[in-house]
Amino acid sequence: MPRSVKKTSQKTSKKRTGKKATKKRKEKISWKKRILKCAAVLGIVAIITLAGFVCLVFAGVFGEIPSEKELGLIKNPVASEVLAADGTVLGRYYIENRTNATADEIPLHLLDALVATEDVRIYRHNGFDMRAYLRVLVK
Repeated sequence: MPRSVKKTSQKTSKKRTGKKATKKRKEKISWKKRILKCAAVLGIVAIITLAGFVCLVFAGVFGEIPSEKELGLIKNPVASEVLAADGTVLGRYYIENRTNATADEIPLHLLDALVATEDVRIYRHNGFDMRAYLRVLVK
């Protein structure tokens, strides 16, 4: 009789460890499922928020969006120059001291510096920098 008691106690102990192992597996699976569900919910919320923002921009809540024609007609105030009869500049009158220049008049190292300050990787991503967009989303 003592042998049968030992056998049942061994069986129950196996059952207990089996239940604990199954519980641990369920807990691990449930954490994975919870993370996936949270990620899915956050993704859906992000898409809805982005769509709402786009709708608000086009509705004009943040101000009017200029048309393509208006964007083409932008004029920057430049300085007025007073010239002598021989063509020398006597003086300049301005609110903002600006002078128009073409791209050929600007030194190449200055253009490279401008590009570097705006986007270091511009020649590697063709205008769509996925790494920068992900950085913005994380922040």
